Amino acid sequence: TETTTLARWSAATAAAHDACLVLDGSGAIVSISAAAAELLGCSDGGVIGRPLLDVIDVVDLETGSLNPDYASRITPLSVLTGGGLSRSVLRVRHPDDALVTIDSTSAAVHDASGQTVGSVSFLASIGTG
Repeated sequence: TETTTLARWSAATAAAHDACLVLDGSGAIVSISAAAAELLGCSDGGVIGRPLLDVIDVVDLETGSLNPDYASRITPLSVLTGGGLSRSVLRVRHPDDALVTIDSTSAAVHDASGQTVGSVSFLASIGTG
């Protein structure tokens, strides 16, 4: 079932030292490691159950505009509809206005019947400013 599948990934994410997060099929945060919360500039405790794009501010890599039209297609979200594995670069703005550029690798999470029920993403900082 969806709950069991996401619970397994959530347990691994919560215990991870790496920056990683799990989203459900609607794009809401199910689990986030402390390293990912720090990297994304959000509190790990107050984000569970909230849509990812309500928690982070995506910044356009070229123009610097906030929450560009393509924000809903960042890799943690795009794999929810496209499946497979996806990798891209994204930039987020922290509440203190710091900008962080992140390498994001995401994969769809499937239940026993093969239905996409969420995504798991691994994040790494590749620069600030």
